[in-house]
Amino acid sequence: QSFVRAVTRGYQDAIADPQGAVELLKRVRPEVDLAIESPGVDMLAPLWESKQGIFGWQDEKRWVDFAVWMEENGLLSPGSDARAAFDNSFVAVFDPRSSLEIGANDELFMVEVADTLEKSIRGLSGRPVMQDRTGMLFVFQQESQPAFWMKDMRFPLDMIWINAACRITHISGDLQIPRIGQADNTLPTYSPAAPAAYMFAINAGESAAAGLQTGDRVTLSGSLTGRFGC
Repeated sequence: QSFVRAVTRGYQDAIADPQGAVELLKRVRPEVDLAIESPGVDMLAPLWESKQGIFGWQDEKRWVDFAVWMEENGLLSPGSDARAAFDNSFVAVFDPRSSLEIGANDELFMVEVADTLEKSIRGLSGRPVMQDRTGMLFVFQQESQPAFWMKDMRFPLDMIWINAACRITHISGDLQIPRIGQADNTLPTYSPAAPAAYMFAINAGESAAAGLQTGDRVTLSGSLTGRFGC
């Protein structure tokens, strides 16, 4: 997962600044021929970016069409179920241009915003994994103390509660997934100790690893700059 994240970040940087990527490559590998690499990266960079703006993100129809082509050309066994093998879980499903800086050391996290009712209800439930240093931001209509639970979650979380002044008010840490067969009415719920305007869900343990504390400031950056007031 860390390897995929590192490769993804490298390609994202190259998409954003193709010639800067070539210059960096030249510094590391002096034998690189700029006459070849410079026009080459300008030609390839648009092909690396998907419609979602995320390197490596695969469209299901394109995946299935490619499988059909492989089957027609004898490269894949007939009757293979391409959709059963379709999976984007190890690709950054987060807009690389949407980020959040948090804590005394401006720790950087990539952000997916739960900006529709459907996303807010579903949250991260059912996802097999979430990449390191990424999370989902829930935006409330006003400061409140809502309750969240871990129904259908497949990995543990830290919930970081943030007030309208863009400060951490509470951290619900190391929240574990339900036991197999656990009834919904026995699942615990989690709320902030003080009213919050946002909740940022990240992988369990990352808030402690980043040294995050109550009172730390949160700043939205990239495409989220100024969008929600932080």
